[in-house]
Amino acid sequence: MSETAHFKVLTELDVITQYPISRTTLWKAREEGRLSYCRVGRKIVYLPEHLEAFFKACELIAKRNKPKRPKF
Repeated sequence: MSETAHFKVLTELDVITQYPISRTTLWKAREEGRLSYCRVGRKIVYLPEHLEAFFKACELIAKRNKPKRPKF
């Protein structure tokens, strides 16, 4: 007997309602190759672990680019 793997996938609408990201930013990140996605027929879906990795990378970039406070 074989087991079927079930994956939780999110549509674009799921992503923009559950995460702090706009449709445009989602599209840009996908087009620039910064966000992994899967295509099922004509539909684009995202895996939660890919979204988590994308947001973690965004946090690291933001921390690295954060301006330092001047010392008085």
